[in-house]
Amino acid sequence: MRQKGKSLVQSCLTSVSFPDTLDGVLGMVEKQSDDKWITDTDVLLNLDVLSPEGTFWTAPKWITTNDILFFYNTKRAKTRTSKLLKQAKGISGLDGDLIRLLERSAKFTLEYSGSIFACSPVSGISEYFTKDPGSHFDSRCFAPIEKVHFFENPLSSQQFSNILKIGQNTLTPIYRQQFEAIKELLAKQNRLPEFLEQAEFGDLTFHNVDNDNWYEISCQPDIRFINELQFREYLLNYFLDDIKDKKTPVLKECQCYRRKSPTGFADYFVSINGKWIPVEAKMNIVAEKDLFAQLSRYVEIDSFKPTVGNKRGAFFETAQVASFCLVADQSGIYMTQKGKFVDSDYGYPNWRREDLNKVSVQEIREKIIEISTS
Repeated sequence: MRQKGKSLVQSCLTSVSFPDTLDGVLGMVEKQSDDKWITDTDVLLNLDVLSPEGTFWTAPKWITTNDILFFYNTKRAKTRTSKLLKQAKGISGLDGDLIRLLERSAKFTLEYSGSIFACSPVSGISEYFTKDPGSHFDSRCFAPIEKVHFFENPLSSQQFSNILKIGQNTLTPIYRQQFEAIKELLAKQNRLPEFLEQAEFGDLTFHNVDNDNWYEISCQPDIRFINELQFREYLLNYFLDDIKDKKTPVLKECQCYRRKSPTGFADYFVSINGKWIPVEAKMNIVAEKDLFAQLSRYVEIDSFKPTVGNKRGAFFETAQVASFCLVADQSGIYMTQKGKFVDSDYGYPNWRREDLNKVSVQEIREKIIEISTS
């Protein structure tokens, strides 16, 4: 049982590196109103001064409010900053602000290279940015942060290498045993901030989910899903089984066709009041690049065929499906029609996940029948 005052979280490690060329540095930095250049690590170090309202940091789609990001400075950053500082000092007439920026960065990496040096609670859901919010990240998915805690004694990679392997990607998911072990190691040589001290990993009850209790477990407000597969397995499959017409299948991974040409794969089709309704599963629709472009592949089609399950390869006609589509993410259930949300919007579902239960599911079914036939 979760202790009083504890909060359930998911977690991720985000790697902070440094460009390997001076041109790369110039493409990374931001210029303040006083013409002072700053890096992303400057922002982390002085968030309350440089960005009092908070900032956005690269994050996975599944990260949401109160989850925890750990910051890791790569080993390569130390070599790169030292090399570039030496190179810059050898160039006559180079901007002094750039030299000072490289000196700060070299000092930072000397202290933090190859270590987990800070953490931050996430203050909102991840969002998709059409342009990055002013830094050098390759990702377009960012989460808001409002405070950063620096560890007095960073945790070196040698200390956690047998617990967590950091790959080439910027983001490394942290799972239950890894989270608990890293937290324990940090606590041995640091005073933990309250948000980390009170954090417990949030996947503790999914193995108990069944058709009778899925809404009591998977719909709890503080339950977290770390990927789409987990979300589908422990919530959406049960929801669709309850909402569909009796004695009809839930069809998965369906190849869609329009005028005999394939248009894409829908996650599901379910029969509601005799009509096949496409269903799209996402972790977080706010972090999707172009949701309605994706949905356009599954609506106003002629037929589809599931590619998994005992109906695999069978064709189903969809003359009556029109342009209605359901979208589900961990915030809840959305209705869409004709390329627009129906009485909902990004982050504001028609039915919140925590409000789903046996009664509300039947109310949802009735509303879908009303809207999809109008």
